[in-house]
Amino acid sequence: MKIKKPIISILESTVLNKSLLVTPMQNFNFESIYDDTLSFQDITIDSCKFNKINFINTSFKRCFFIDVIFDGCDLSNIDFSKMLFQRVNFRDCKLVGTSFIEASFKDVEFINCSSKYTNFSGSKIDKALFSASTFIESYFIDPNIKNIAFSKTNLQLSAFQNCKLDKVDVADSNIDGSSI
Repeated sequence: MKIKKPIISILESTVLNKSLLVTPMQNFNFESIYDDTLSFQDITIDSCKFNKINFINTSFKRCFFIDVIFDGCDLSNIDFSKMLFQRVNFRDCKLVGTSFIEASFKDVEFINCSSKYTNFSGSKIDKALFSASTFIESYFIDPNIKNIAFSKTNLQLSAFQNCKLDKVDVADSNIDGSSI
């Protein structure tokens, strides 16, 4: 399976703040956050990179993420339900308790992420790689899955219900106690 990488053509590095929350938010490299109570709503985030940003107290509603890299970010307990992620990379991120309920994923990678209690229930996943990550006690209930791969991923005690995993190789991943 070949996953398309994000296409990033960053114009400038900047601090993430309320004045930038316009539609679309495009071509930025975010190094820090000015106000930790940001609210992203009805916005397309396109060709952006977020570097080591803690998104605590940040909310997202009805957002589209296209060609985005989250590198070393803390996205714990964020609700990304019903959002679109296309050509998005999560690298070295903390996603503990993050909700992706009914979200849509296409060409998405989760690499070296700490992601306990993450919820992908009802999501649509097409071409996703979960590599060298921890998804302990995560939920994959009633997802629509095409082309998903797990490599060296800890999926202990995770729930996989009503999903087709017959061609998914989990041989090098830890699935102890999971309902697959």
